Amino acid sequence: MPDFVSPSNARFRILNAGSGTALDKRGDDHVIGYEPNDGVNQKWEVQQHSDGKWTFRNIANGKYLAVEGGHAEDNKTVIVTDEPYEWYMNVDSHLSSNDRGFRIYAHPCFNLDLDGGKTDNNTRVSVWGQWTEEQGAAPHQSWRFVRD
Repeated sequence: MPDFVSPSNARFRILNAGSGTALDKRGDDHVIGYEPNDGVNQKWEVQQHSDGKWTFRNIANGKYLAVEGGHAEDNKTVIVTDEPYEWYMNVDSHLSSNDRGFRIYAHPCFNLDLDGGKTDNNTRVSVWGQWTEEQGAAPHQSWRFVRD
């Protein structure tokens, strides 16, 4: 796993803390987990706004990471859209310092989630409610940033 990097207003590849796969914009505007490569479809312009919310713009097509239909709920597919979509983000305190990443979540608290934490290419990315301490660590809901 790459070193822990706190995101800033810059370009990054966003990797799942559990599987190491990257957020990848597929040709049909769905977002998937895919083996990291140097493609622009895996590069995201990350920007924090003055209200503390974040946007993620894909370098390949200029579209923004979003929840399909614009409303977050369990099992909603993650896509890219023309309009900015606001996300929240904080350090994932459920993982050890060696595995540390960030929870990226839509309002009110639906986390960016790599289905089952699979390492397979084309793994679906969706949003799900945040795992609690009682449920244990959820590296499939934790993400790391690798500067481009």
